[in-house]
Amino acid sequence: MHPSSSRRLAVPAFLLCLAAMASGAHAFHGKVWATGLTLPLFVTAPRGEGRVFVVEQTGAIKAFKGGKMAVFLDISDMINTGESAGLLGLAFDPAYKENGRFYVDYVERDTLDTVVARYTVTPPSSNHVDPGTRQEILRYPQPSNPSHRGGWLAFRPGDARDLYISTGDGSLAYDEFNNAQNGKVFLGKILRVDVSGAGAGYTIPADNPFIDAPHRRPELWALGLRNPFRPSFDRASGNFWIADVGQDTREEIDFDAAGDPGGHNYGWRLR
Repeated sequence: MHPSSSRRLAVPAFLLCLAAMASGAHAFHGKVWATGLTLPLFVTAPRGEGRVFVVEQTGAIKAFKGGKMAVFLDISDMINTGESAGLLGLAFDPAYKENGRFYVDYVERDTLDTVVARYTVTPPSSNHVDPGTRQEILRYPQPSNPSHRGGWLAFRPGDARDLYISTGDGSLAYDEFNNAQNGKVFLGKILRVDVSGAGAGYTIPADNPFIDAPHRRPELWALGLRNPFRPSFDRASGNFWIADVGQDTREEIDFDAAGDPGGHNYGWRLR
């Protein structure tokens, strides 16, 4: 399945809230939860919050509570919205209720670079973000191809320091640049960086699996991925599920158990 089509087909699942199961076996009733959205591709919420946040590929994040919508952040003037580009990821700091910090992943309009940036909301309960609080955490170049940008962000439950970032291989098909197996580039990987500092940039976690490897970037947590567009951490166990867009006949889900030291090669494009 083409990565863009798979993303768009998944949208209704995010926007329909499943109500109670009907009396018939395997029968469900769907309820419209939100309307008037433009290319929504991710829904999330910080812990302990009454609001739900919807990410639009075109560059806006919208906050919903009690049936009311507010534009939380709009960076559409900074975004390239080509095929698999756009605003692709959102992660709230585990201490968001205290520090108001959150992270976004997007493809920059002018350079086509992938950028991970932090914003800070004051107070955290506000429905509007000051764009001037932006701090650039990480940036890496992308090929000119319009596909496979990854873009998911998250913190593992119980870890308030390290941000995980998914990256696509930057290829239309077959990873023609062999990025996923190249440990010196960020493409086709899961990255893990320490964002606990107050300023821009990041540090390398001391227990990252490739921190002392001569032919691997120290930011890498895993490699050999095609387009890990929507991984997820299990909030109860901390287990890591990596949903990777496949090619031709197969899709792939990789499993990284809680407590695993990382460093796995998931095989693309070798298999």
